[in-house]
Amino acid sequence: MLKTKTIRLNSILSLQLLPFFSDNYCYALINHRTKQFALVDPADPAKIQQYLSDVQNQFQDKKLIAILCTHKHYDHAGGNSYFQKIDPLIEIYGGTESEAVNKVIPTEERKGFEFKLFDDQTQIQAYHTPCHTKGHVCYVLQNKKENGDEWNCVFSGDTIFAAGCGKFFEGSAQDMYSNIQLIRSLFSDVNEAKRTLLCCGHEYTVKNVQFLVDRISNVPLVTQYLEKFKNLSNNGEFCVPTTIWEEFELNPYFRAIDDENCELNSAQEKSNYFRKMSEYLGEQDVTTSNAAVDLLKKVRELKDQY
Repeated sequence: MLKTKTIRLNSILSLQLLPFFSDNYCYALINHRTKQFALVDPADPAKIQQYLSDVQNQFQDKKLIAILCTHKHYDHAGGNSYFQKIDPLIEIYGGTESEAVNKVIPTEERKGFEFKLFDDQTQIQAYHTPCHTKGHVCYVLQNKKENGDEWNCVFSGDTIFAAGCGKFFEGSAQDMYSNIQLIRSLFSDVNEAKRTLLCCGHEYTVKNVQFLVDRISNVPLVTQYLEKFKNLSNNGEFCVPTTIWEEFELNPYFRAIDDENCELNSAQEKSNYFRKMSEYLGEQDVTTSNAAVDLLKKVRELKDQY
C-alpha cells in the first residue's frame, strides 16, 4: 500500500496527499457529495493511477473531472496530456505555458480568476504568481463558513514552500515580494490564516528550516520548528501541509515584509528574527540596511549558495 495522508476539509471535501518522484506532491481534492475529484499537478501518471487503485475508500465510485496545473515544469505538468487522452472531457486549468491546458487562467492581472469545480459549484480562485516561471498559478479554496473545523487550502506549487519559496528562474525579487504580499492580503485575518493549509509542490521542509537555523535565524521559534519537522520526518510522516499562519511565523520571505501593524513584522521583531543573518554577513542589522525586497533577495541568494 502506498503511503498517503488524508485531511478532512469539511463535511463534503477531503484532501489526499499523494507523494511521487523523490520529493513532489500531488493533491487530490475529493468531493464526497458529488462523487467527483480533482488533481493538483499529477505529473507521474503511473504512480497516481496506482494511488487511485490502492486508496479505494477515498476514490471508489468517484470520477476525475479536473486537473489544476500550477506551472509548466515537467514534474508538475507532465501528466496533463496523459489524463487528457484518457478522458478528453477532463478540464485542465493552468497558464498558457503548461501543456494540454484547455481552461486557461488569465494572467493579465493579480486580482484573481474565479471558477467552479464539481457539480455543487465549489469555488476556486486562481492567482497569477509569476517568478519561478512567468505563467505560474496558485489556487485557493477558501471556505467562507464560520465553523472552525473547516480548512481553506492554498495550492502554491513552486511559488511558496514550507519555510521557503521557489527559485527565481523567470522572475525577480520584486515579483516574489508581490506574491508574498498577495498571500498576506488574502489571509490578513489571523483566524483565517490559522485554518488555511499551505499545500506546496515539494517536500523541502527540513532542508529549508535547517538553512534558516544555519544562516538566517536561530531564535527559539525557528529551532523549535526544526525539531518538530525533524521528528515528523524521522517518523516517516509528512511535514506538509503547514498553515499560512505558521508561514507568517517561520518563513523568512514573509518575515522580510515591513508591516508595523503586524507584531511579527515590527522593526524590533524583524531585527531579532534576522540577527543570525546579520552576524553571518557581518552587518550590524540587515533589516535596517535593506529594504524589504532587497532583504528577500539576499535570503534567496544565501539559499541558492547553501
